[in-house]
Amino acid sequence: MPARLFAAIMVLLPSVAHAQDARRPRDESTLAESEGFLRQYAETYRFSLGRPRSAQVAPGGSAVLFLRSQPRSFVQDLFEFDCRTGVERVLLTANQILLGGDEQLSAEEKALRERLRLAAKGIARFDLSDDGTKVLVPLSNRLFVIKRESRKSAEVRSSASGFPLDPSLSPDGARLACVRNGEIYVTDLSSGQERQITSGAGGTITNGTAEFVAQEEMDRMHGYWWSPNSRWIAYQQTDTAGMETFHILDPLHPQRE
Repeated sequence: MPARLFAAIMVLLPSVAHAQDARRPRDESTLAESEGFLRQYAETYRFSLGRPRSAQVAPGGSAVLFLRSQPRSFVQDLFEFDCRTGVERVLLTANQILLGGDEQLSAEEKALRERLRLAAKGIARFDLSDDGTKVLVPLSNRLFVIKRESRKSAEVRSSASGFPLDPSLSPDGARLACVRNGEIYVTDLSSGQERQITSGAGGTITNGTAEFVAQEEMDRMHGYWWSPNSRWIAYQQTDTAGMETFHILDPLHPQRE
């Protein structure tokens, strides 16, 4: 057989087979199974909803704290698993705080969740004190501290303006720090007294926050750090003066600056 004729036949055979497959009626049961799988895949966020996340082990290994949602929900709640008894209990749910209302997120919080690739709602993260007695939970631009033993939660209120960013407990669990409007604030949890410990923020200067390069390229989201004895805080001050400013248009809201 001439080589050219053989090559032409080899090229045509797959096309003929494909045409025959296209004319063949599709198996309805297979089609339904495929659609059902795709629906489940989408509704469960790639089968990831309902998995335990952000697990932290309590001192001594007595318990594990973690976040988890329902299998078809993005709203996460805070759970605790007792390693000695095997009993799981709920420490705090998003609904206990929101009472059926909508979660409110600042633009900074939305940007942080985007960088962390967080699609979850409700309780997105928490901070366990070094002694394991307290848990800090930020939710809907508010801060709550839970006492693990009693499961009682209390809101840490502030008279300062601005949304709380990067909140954390001191190693001894006695104080809470966060960043508001580019300044670091520390609150004594026993008295509720709050004080601003940095100054000079405004314009191109911020205190206590990681700059864009640190967040995007080095995966560092924190801009301040407690000393082990809880007496000091080291912090980053960023000045973007002299850097070029880029304006990104929002097609849905072109009036925004």
